[in-house]
Amino acid sequence: MLNNYDAQFRVRALVPDFDSYLDRYRTQSAQARQLIPHSLDCAYGSSSLERLDVFLPETKGEPRPVHVFFHGGYWRAFDKSDYSFVARPITEAGAIAVIANYGLMPAVTMGQLVTQCRSAIRWICQNAADFGGDNGRISVSGHSAGAHIATLLHLTRWEDHNLPPHTIKATVAVSGIYDLGPVLQSFLKAETGLTQEDATNFSPIVLAKNLESSAQALVLRVGDEETEEMKRQSEAFASVLLERGCTVDVRTIAHRHHMNIVLDMGDRDSDLGQLLLTQIHTSGPVTGSRPLN
Repeated sequence: MLNNYDAQFRVRALVPDFDSYLDRYRTQSAQARQLIPHSLDCAYGSSSLERLDVFLPETKGEPRPVHVFFHGGYWRAFDKSDYSFVARPITEAGAIAVIANYGLMPAVTMGQLVTQCRSAIRWICQNAADFGGDNGRISVSGHSAGAHIATLLHLTRWEDHNLPPHTIKATVAVSGIYDLGPVLQSFLKAETGLTQEDATNFSPIVLAKNLESSAQALVLRVGDEETEEMKRQSEAFASVLLERGCTVDVRTIAHRHHMNIVLDMGDRDSDLGQLLLTQIHTSGPVTGSRPLN
C-alpha cells in the first residue's frame, strides 16, 4: 500500500516541463477558437462558472452526436478555455464538442460540483436541437479530475434526474482519480476541502460496487509514465466494474505522462484521438476488455 500520497499526486514535481504543457494547451486552444465556429459561455446555471462552450462542425445536416469534455486540475484549478483544443478532432469528424466549466473547490463542495456537472448534461439534453445536436447521442470524456467527473456522470441514475436512463451513451476517462480515499491523505485535502463523506459518496470505485450491469461503453486510459497510484486507480476501478458485469476497456498508453496524454485527445491521428471519435460516433459498448499491463 502506498503511503506518500503527496508525491503520487504532485504532478508539477513529476513533470519538469509542466508549465510548457500549460502553454501548449492554451496556444492550441486559442487556435481552435479561431478555426472552429462556436458559442462561448453558454449558461447552464446561475453561478459565474456554470458555463460551457459549444463548438460546431463546418457542415450542417442531420442532428449530430454531442461530446462533452470536463477538464482536470484536481477540482480546484484550470478553465474550459485551456482545453478548447479537444474540440478540434471532434468537430472535424462531424460531431459537436462541448467543453464545460464547473465551480472550483474549495469555493464549492464536491457535492455542489457534481450537481453542477449533472446540470450541464441536463442543459445539453434540453438545448441540443438548438445547436444541431442529437440528445440521444451524448458521450462524455474527461482528464484527471475531469475523468472522475465523467465517470460519476456515467454511473448516474439519470431517471432520478428526470432524464432517460442511458443519457450518457459512452464515456472515455483519461488518467482519472476513481478512489478519493488516498486524496484525503495528501496535500489536496487542504486545498480542496474534501471530506470523508465526499470520499464515500463520490468515489466511482465505491459507487460501482453497487452498480447494476451496464451495456454503456466505459473506456479507461492512463499513461505508462504516470505514478503508481494513478495506474493503480484505473486498474482497481476496472476490476470492480468487470466484477459487476459491466463493459469496460482499460489500457495503458506508452510514452505518456499526466500532462502530455491529454494532448492526444486533441490529435485526431493519435490512438487516443481515434478511440475518442469511435466512441462518439458509435455510442455503443466496447467489444472487449483488457487489464492494465
